[in-house]
Amino acid sequence: MRWLSSILIALVATASVSDAINTSDKDMECTDGLYIVVARATNELPGPGESGRIANRVADRIPGSKVVGLDYPAQFIQPFYIDSQRKGQEALKAVLEDYVDKCSKGKFAVIGYSQADQRNKQGAQVTEDIICGTSGGLFSKVEPISLKIAQSNLIAGILFGDPTHVKGSNFNFGTAPYSGIWNRKSSSVDRCESLSDRIRSYCDKGDAFCDKGSAVDEEVHRAYVKLYGDEVVDFIAQRWENVTGSSPRRESAESIKRWGGPNSSTYNGSTQISGDKTGGGGSENNSNKSNTNNGEGGNPDAEEGAAASLRLIAGLIHAGLPLFILCLFHILH
Repeated sequence: MRWLSSILIALVATASVSDAINTSDKDMECTDGLYIVVARATNELPGPGESGRIANRVADRIPGSKVVGLDYPAQFIQPFYIDSQRKGQEALKAVLEDYVDKCSKGKFAVIGYSQADQRNKQGAQVTEDIICGTSGGLFSKVEPISLKIAQSNLIAGILFGDPTHVKGSNFNFGTAPYSGIWNRKSSSVDRCESLSDRIRSYCDKGDAFCDKGSAVDEEVHRAYVKLYGDEVVDFIAQRWENVTGSSPRRESAESIKRWGGPNSSTYNGSTQISGDKTGGGGSENNSNKSNTNNGEGGNPDAEEGAAASLRLIAGLIHAGLPLFILCLFHILH
């Protein structure tokens, strides 16, 4: 497999490594509410992106909140995914640490999501890496935020379609019976487990990137906001109340009309959002938590052979040649 490694190294070497760390919150100030950072999807316009819908709905329920779109490339080719993901790690770590340095008692939430571009789930991987630790392998070894910050300041970490999703984890939600296309270091998973009261990783069966063993359904990765938006808004609002003692308000009709949602006729699964917004009770439950050890047809591990590999490869074609080569490298090693 030396030829495959050589191709991969050459692709990685073409990525730029000179861009400075930058975030969109140039005039950071402490908020009375929740500081919500959103790592947008690959190829989405700068700003919070599609998942900004969820973030802004949370801001409506928690007065004094602010939504910030993470400023990082979020690109697939220019720069190459691995380099873009590293820049996202660095940017997210910087903005969270800067906020806590300035606002030691401040509370923040992070949402990592890739809904608008079907090819990969960059924002979710960046988010989990900085909360729990690097995914390992060929990806950057950027250190996560300190455990003290994660325990004291993090209200919620929300992941949608994470390609390093690990089946059987206590912080998993959704219907996926398998793990993602890339491995995640056990030390990172262990740290996420220790924070499982505030982390939710959503992955549904058929998502080609977070559920590598199932038959690919191209529409699955597009539906997370619509399927889980209400649940996530309620979860973050309830976490805020549990930690701070401040009751969130009911979501306004204008918020639902403006930002959309499953109960709004204005919801559009492809609308993009850019820019920052300063915002003005549900209950925690595991009703939609996935039983990741029991997929249809028995033990998920039983389908790790040629058929599963072929389905995975078919799905990865959508990601383009560079990502396909990267994933194939992991499969063969």
